[in-house]
Amino acid sequence: MIQRTRRAAAVLLAFLFASCVSAQTPTPAPTSQPPKKIYTRVSQFRLPFNLDEADRNRIRDVLLFVKTSDAAWMQQDTAAPTQTHFSFRAPRDGEYGFSVVVVDVAGNPTPADVTRQPPGLVVVVDTQRPEIDVRESPTPGIGPWLRCEVSDANPDPTTVRLEYERPDGSWRPLDPVGEGREVFAFPGKQEWPDEREWTGRVRAAAADRAGNSATRDFAFKPRTALTSTRV
Repeated sequence: MIQRTRRAAAVLLAFLFASCVSAQTPTPAPTSQPPKKIYTRVSQFRLPFNLDEADRNRIRDVLLFVKTSDAAWMQQDTAAPTQTHFSFRAPRDGEYGFSVVVVDVAGNPTPADVTRQPPGLVVVVDTQRPEIDVRESPTPGIGPWLRCEVSDANPDPTTVRLEYERPDGSWRPLDPVGEGREVFAFPGKQEWPDEREWTGRVRAAAADRAGNSATRDFAFKPRTALTSTRV
């Protein structure tokens, strides 16, 4: 009974926490599989857990253990069986593994050795915005490209966007070249746009897996429009 309660508490902890930090409600994976990583840009959060009402009288304590990538498992907090959550503050950005241990009234912990099982939940705390850089990348015979470089601990390449400003003040998207969304091209162009089509301003946007986003403008020199002379 205690073992089943402990598994249910760990799964529900992962499920409820993921629901709080994600717009979509994920389906909890079976405890026999490695937990999915959850990314968040907040350093302080709650870790809910739930116990069957019938088991509360058999439980003395609920323990929260935490592990970082460069340290061993450590007991972080103790809760009474009447409580509903743990509170956790990450001291720094990084990856944190969480496991719940249930102690019965006789003092027997379940599981007996938290170090011999994978964490019930893994949370990656990332509070830093991505850094973005855009530069010209001309390729003879192919067309003008702009290369966007995003620096971040947990980048999400699918979020990278580039736009260019037209003289009327409107913004138009550049087309990604390939699947990596690192290189972008002016739509239908085999040469750099001139000042009649482009002000020289480019806007780049990107986000990481934790939801931190950044937008940055860049200024380039548009090519001078060629004019014909009648003889």
